[in-house]
Amino acid sequence: KISPENNDRKNIARYRNMLEKTDCFAIIETHILSKKKWLNNGKGLVNPNLILVDGGEILKANCPKQFQTEETQKMQYCCGIADGSEKHKPAWGYKMINISVHTPHNERTHSVSQHLFSSNAPEYNSDWAEQREQLKLVQKIIDPENSILIEDSIGDDQKRIRFYHNDMKTNFIVRSQNKRKYTANFGGDRLKLTFKEIGDNADYEEENTRTYFDKKVQKKVKSRIAYFQVEHEDLTDEYGE
Repeated sequence: KISPENNDRKNIARYRNMLEKTDCFAIIETHILSKKKWLNNGKGLVNPNLILVDGGEILKANCPKQFQTEETQKMQYCCGIADGSEKHKPAWGYKMINISVHTPHNERTHSVSQHLFSSNAPEYNSDWAEQREQLKLVQKIIDPENSILIEDSIGDDQKRIRFYHNDMKTNFIVRSQNKRKYTANFGGDRLKLTFKEIGDNADYEEENTRTYFDKKVQKKVKSRIAYFQVEHEDLTDEYGE
């Protein structure tokens, strides 16, 4: 007689026992190194490799804070998160860091690392610490002279920028915090302004605009592209400037 019992829990336990004996870090490293053959290793930034970094989360909206029932015990290391698409509605789940590499010369995007972690895990230090360890592996395959790192999350803090510039030695694009102020020169006056204030006052060409429908705010948005040199108050160069 075949038992109708669902043995998912036993299977999960078997997988866990197997993974405890496996060097997962070495497997991830092997996977990342296998992607090196796809990268454009030519000189210059004609067709740079794009290293795409994006944070996210796996939602578990019904997971309670106290893990007392048989079902919720599996989610022992759930972490509190806020989902922006739900207007920052609190939920429970796991955080994720996804790193991909796009190679424009052959129009391919390669999944390099999808790192799942919890802020309640005993070994957890910070979100940046989790991301930095994954980027250290990616360092082994990138050509810093022919790569641009693009981070979708807020990444203009000192520790991230210094890591991209000093350790990875690559060009990078990061998003600014709305509240951060930069020193900008407007007509000879040095002013401390937010990124939005600088954008509102910077000169731009009319053709460098686009209008699109933003699904999150449910309205049409007009976007302008402008270039402006600013000083990051937390960062100095080798001359202390």
